[in-house]
Amino acid sequence: MTTKTAEALYLAQHLHEHVGKGWTVFNPLGRPVQDLPAIYGFNNGGSPGWYSAVAIAANGHVLGGHCCSAEGYMLHDLGILEGTNELSEEPLPSSTGGVKPGS
Repeated sequence: MTTKTAEALYLAQHLHEHVGKGWTVFNPLGRPVQDLPAIYGFNNGGSPGWYSAVAIAANGHVLGGHCCSAEGYMLHDLGILEGTNELSEEPLPSSTGGVKPGS
């Protein structure tokens, strides 16, 4: 089990590593950024060690979610920060349920 001190240190290191990163932009058609639909990522509640991170489209469609131990990990874990999204530029087939095969 991780100590509270180690947990706080790891989170601080994680946050420091991502200082200054921009937002991920998925734009395979090369449209002007201002014309792209908004995607919102947020903390949907929970409790320490079990927070629900959710990404939704501007129309309310849920795009994905992730369980995070702390709110500070959510932007990275949802792939919102530049360089944190491992998905290719190709949309995932609907048969995968939005899950990357092999993950």
